[in-house]
Amino acid sequence: MDPRTKSRHIAKREFWQHQISKWKASGLSQKQYCRSRSLALSTFCYWKSRINKPESSAPRFFPLVIPDSHTSPSDAGLLLFVGPKEFKIEIKEDFSATVLRKLIATLEQL
Repeated sequence: MDPRTKSRHIAKREFWQHQISKWKASGLSQKQYCRSRSLALSTFCYWKSRINKPESSAPRFFPLVIPDSHTSPSDAGLLLFVGPKEFKIEIKEDFSATVLRKLIATLEQL
């Protein structure tokens, strides 16, 4: 990013952070606050959502537990096949409910 562009972005962000802080302290509705300061409500809402959104975070990693060699994958009753563009979950009759809960919890974090 061009240093001047970055500087303008930082200045805008600081301006809107200040406005949002003042609005929270004012006790006014967003519409009333914006009207009293000649601010565009849509721009106020845009920056409010942008400022509340966490900055992009580092990639998240999840542990991969590889079963012992003496345990076959079918012992759990659940198989996960991961391909380059898709995945498939196969649940056998004797699946382990605990393993399924762990898998679902991990997939929900992705």
